[in-house]
Amino acid sequence: MKSRPAVLALAATAGIIAWVINALVESVVLHDGSLVGRLILDVPPAQLAARIATVLLFLGLGWLLSEPAPPVATDEEDKPRTVDLQTEHFAYDAHVMILGLDVEGRITFFNRRCEEVIGHSRREVVGQSFFDALVPPRSLPTMLPAFRSVVQGGATVDKEASWLAHGREAVIAAHFSPVRDERGDIIGAVAVAEEVTEFRLSEQDLLQSREPFRPLTETMMGDGLAALDGEGRVTWASASLAEMLERERGKLTGARLAEVMAEEEREPLRQALARCAADGERVTVETTITTQSGRRFPAAITAMALQSDAASAGALVLLRDLTDIKRGELEMAAAREGVQAELQRMTGQLRDVEGRVAQAGEEARAESAAELARLTGELAAAEVRLEEARGAAQAEAQVRIDELQAQLADAQARADGARQAAQAEAQARIDELEAQLAAADTRAEEAREAVEAESA
Repeated sequence: MKSRPAVLALAATAGIIAWVINALVESVVLHDGSLVGRLILDVPPAQLAARIATVLLFLGLGWLLSEPAPPVATDEEDKPRTVDLQTEHFAYDAHVMILGLDVEGRITFFNRRCEEVIGHSRREVVGQSFFDALVPPRSLPTMLPAFRSVVQGGATVDKEASWLAHGREAVIAAHFSPVRDERGDIIGAVAVAEEVTEFRLSEQDLLQSREPFRPLTETMMGDGLAALDGEGRVTWASASLAEMLERERGKLTGARLAEVMAEEEREPLRQALARCAADGERVTVETTITTQSGRRFPAAITAMALQSDAASAGALVLLRDLTDIKRGELEMAAAREGVQAELQRMTGQLRDVEGRVAQAGEEARAESAAELARLTGELAAAEVRLEEARGAAQAEAQVRIDELQAQLADAQARADGARQAAQAEAQARIDELEAQLAAADTRAEEAREAVEAESA
């Protein structure tokens, strides 16, 4: 159920809407006077009383259907602390380091991100002195004055210094601001911080990292190198560039690079720098450079934009002497022309050779045709002789075959006679053996009978 003030407001609104609808119906639909008159001016007393009674009826229904609004808490201790608890929860889970300190420098709040970066839990550090537990001795001279200016002077301070984290020193960038109570008195400080160790190099490390490349940037293998600011002034020039331009290196710094060149060579460099600043990309142009002594040499100028916070902070310009390259190109062009002339000469010679080869081919073709005709005639004669030799050989072979057939017939006859005689002799021998076998059988029978007789 909604609170009583809200329901009474709705009831009053409904009554007024009913009043306006009644006036609209009477003025527009029934054409009984104007809208303003039917609203209040020309309303009969009885109808006006009925409308007022309708509004009061709506208000009465709203009063009956609503409930009183809850009392407003007046005691500060009775107010809910939901907002404070939510704020503390959000601060503890924030993805940045949030550190609370009292006016003595003792840690009163230590969120989860602090635990991850520092390597200590909240229970281990809350109540301890921030400067004893987390600040190395060499950072105290800068951290203590900054803390005092916050808790004593109410200032907000941005301080980047070394803190103790996981047993080592880490670079922490922190924003310190004062914390005040209800009366406005400073009761501590809060620091919002983050580790920036990986983004920082000490000046000594940076110089040491640059040192191996110093000879390279000074000489650039014969190329000139210069750094320009956003207005095109030289902020640094290599020794090789000063030597190429035949100017003192110190006088190049602070001057516009285009101004140390001849007038006719300035425009290509200006255009290159303008395109480099507009596009943020590398631009290369070729021009002719005039040194202070008047010596002229071809050169290639390459400009590369230097970016800082997504905005152009100047350019790095590389000047390369193209004298040797152009000389090589001229020598290459002369050599190419010589090669082309030699190629044309060799092409003419090749055409002459091709003509002589074609003529020799025709002559060889004619000689080959004559030789082929001669060989064809000799082959035909050889075929005739071969046919004659084949006929003679066939006749001689036939005679020999006839002789062999006669000898074979004679041998066959002799073999038949010998076979018949052998067969007759064998038959006689068989008959003799059969007679002997029969006699032996007779004697054996007689012997058996004699034996049987004796046995009986």
